[in-house]
Amino acid sequence: MTTGGYFKGGDQVPVEASRVLAMRDSLFFDSSFAPGLRALSRSDDIKSAYREVQWVRIKDLNQDATEGSTRIGLLGRPWFTAALAACEAGIENLLVGDKSGLSGAYVVRCTNSSGAEEEVLVDDMIPCIDGTPVFTIPGDQRQGELTLVVEKAYAKLNGCYEALLNMSWASASSVDVGPPPTNSTERCIQQVARHAAAGLNSLISSPFGSLLNTGSMQEMASSFAHADRPARQEYVASLAETDCITTVGMRSQVTNPSYLISLKEDCHVSIEAFQSSRKPLLSGGIAVFSDTGASWTHVAAHKVENSKDCCMNTLLTAANSPYVVVLHLGAYPYDVEIAGTKEITVKPLLPDKAQPKKGGWFKG
Repeated sequence: MTTGGYFKGGDQVPVEASRVLAMRDSLFFDSSFAPGLRALSRSDDIKSAYREVQWVRIKDLNQDATEGSTRIGLLGRPWFTAALAACEAGIENLLVGDKSGLSGAYVVRCTNSSGAEEEVLVDDMIPCIDGTPVFTIPGDQRQGELTLVVEKAYAKLNGCYEALLNMSWASASSVDVGPPPTNSTERCIQQVARHAAAGLNSLISSPFGSLLNTGSMQEMASSFAHADRPARQEYVASLAETDCITTVGMRSQVTNPSYLISLKEDCHVSIEAFQSSRKPLLSGGIAVFSDTGASWTHVAAHKVENSKDCCMNTLLTAANSPYVVVLHLGAYPYDVEIAGTKEITVKPLLPDKAQPKKGGWFKG
């Protein structure tokens, strides 16, 4: 076994792990993935809710809260929980060696981002609030409890629980998505392909993918990225006559510009800000808000630090249109390009119009 409780795939559990699984005088404590904030997130910007988390042994979970089917917890998101729920009936097949849990330890056969199998040793201490798991709430069956063990093993394999919150715990950086784009629309399409390839990569590098026992993820992701693309339209950029302070797709004339995006069909929208060479690097981010109600509702955000570009791709729905895009990337002008996979209308906003409505940033 290597340092940290990882070892190569196989049917036999190494001697060291077998000794841990056979312990009966005390419960195993995994010091290589110790309960704490670093096991929840590797970000410097820790969510306040994470500070409320307590680590609870599976046998001490709030049984009333875990009745019913497997579902998303208070701090969870659907992607990894859905992958767990989809294979819950066969979840026990992912465990290696003693599965009783009497030692407080389990060995889980995981699939890493390269498609290789790794067995990961974990304890059964689960992040909870008031005894209820915060990321995935298991069903009331034995398989439901084991989903928490498998989830923890994948969190350890990927660095922390937060890495599992988006469908991108496995990178698609090595997937060929075609030649470099020549315009903003091609760049948007390529971002969608890369995002989808990362999602497919992540799905196969999950418990569900392990049980599928499919072929090469790289082949599948590359095949997806090179699939025939549907017909698409160039985005429509509409300027606000004399109120125009910047032009979509060109260099902004003010720092931190804002835009109003309208769309009639659901589509992926790419928002990219980039700085030419010999200019200060970008630090800050892009935020998107829905402007359908009495106040703005946060939809998506992306941050960078000392980077030449900041690119965010997100799915926007027609039901929540229009959207306000706010860029805050430094005190120097930079290039901005906005494109969509369907027809969209983009209007720049004057600074006094790019402010949250009365009531704040979010709906009450």
